[in-house]
Amino acid sequence: MADASDEFGEFVTPARTLWIRAALVVLCLIAAAVVFWPREFSAASLFGPTSWTPSHDSQLQSVDLLVVHAQLLPAWGIASANREVPGGKEAEAKAAAALRAAIAADKNLTEIFDELRSLSAEPAENAERLIQLTKFWSAYLDGEGAPYLVQSNVVSTSSSTFFYLKSYEVRRDLALSIGSENVRAREVLRLDKTNIVEQYLGATAPGQEDATVVLDRLSEFAVSRVWPMLANDHLTPLGTKVVEELRANLAPEALRILTKHAPKRRLMQLALDGVESRRDCGSTFVIRAVGFAGLASKDLDTLDRLAKQAQGHPCPDITVEEAEILREASEDFVDDDQLPGAVRALVELLGTNVAIHEARHVVDDRLVDGLQQPMTCNDCPDSMSVVAIAELSAYLASIAWSPVPYTTFFQACDATEGQGGPHARAMALIMDRLETFCGEAPPKLAERAAGLELRILGRSDRVVLHK
Repeated sequence: MADASDEFGEFVTPARTLWIRAALVVLCLIAAAVVFWPREFSAASLFGPTSWTPSHDSQLQSVDLLVVHAQLLPAWGIASANREVPGGKEAEAKAAAALRAAIAADKNLTEIFDELRSLSAEPAENAERLIQLTKFWSAYLDGEGAPYLVQSNVVSTSSSTFFYLKSYEVRRDLALSIGSENVRAREVLRLDKTNIVEQYLGATAPGQEDATVVLDRLSEFAVSRVWPMLANDHLTPLGTKVVEELRANLAPEALRILTKHAPKRRLMQLALDGVESRRDCGSTFVIRAVGFAGLASKDLDTLDRLAKQAQGHPCPDITVEEAEILREASEDFVDDDQLPGAVRALVELLGTNVAIHEARHVVDDRLVDGLQQPMTCNDCPDSMSVVAIAELSAYLASIAWSPVPYTTFFQACDATEGQGGPHARAMALIMDRLETFCGEAPPKLAERAAGLELRILGRSDRVVLHK
């Protein structure tokens, strides 16, 4: 596997992949799945001790941790989840042997994996301990200064229950303070190539001490939704404020490069939206994960061929004009060696908003068990769920204390508009109380959000990002 930073500089992945008529995936999370998130681990756990201290001297320097986390651990996770298919047990044994051989030099990782494997055959019964063991794995790596993170969960569907893993490389640590509480936020880049896709820009689970910012999703949002705004002359009032904040907060050179390429990035996005829109008329053609550098040459050649074949079709997979736009933009982007740094600066700016949101979750969980129990909310409907109140707290904090509050509001609107669930419920209440809506740019937004935070949650703790 190539290093994930080959083309995107420090942390933004290339994501130059064309998916055509996507095949059935091996492993997926479906809406009806039940996901287990244990809050904490009882000292009387039947599954073993609740804390873990390395028993041996670390030999991590003798382990290729990139290969382990990008290839071998994910491969074993997939094989473990598919034990019951024909040949599945043999495939799991082979994947386990390869992983164990790769980590054999370090007895601490080996001990964790051996228990992990022994319990993974019955994930429903062992969910608590499986998740705990992956936390031990990550904590051990972190304590040794190894920049890798593993997260796991157990999912129960109507037909089966399986244990899954996600592995990340930690690209940057951020230090935040919320009131008197200190929180670390970790910006992470997905390493495994499994098809479990995060639908969020950040994540915080109950009991998690650090906030997580998912750079893969954040970079997709930055490239597809924010960057093109620099070329749009017909923005909403909110969009105009977002552009003003970008111009005020991005370094001049990064802003210059992004602005230079914004018109073609906007045309590219319009072409991609056109392809997506024809799913309504029956097209099954999909283009996914088009990163800042556009599409690879071989994929562009495929698009040209498909566009020519589809000429005259009432519902073409892609038109000749769309294929030409994608080619011209991709070739323009890949030739500019300053573009990766400019995109990186944009992603870092947007990451601040996500870090504040997730850090607020960490502090709410730490102080008042706010991810498991309803926090005090003086102006919330009785029907508002625990999760919706937690999201209300996090959205308000990120809008109130971000250096770019209108951009934060735009991010929140983009994530929740037209959706249901606790995130949308939280944003609906915020907009109602602030007497605004997505697309509008109310004056003194940050100040008003801080005031609303104080009025309905009884506190408005200043959030500081320490550089």
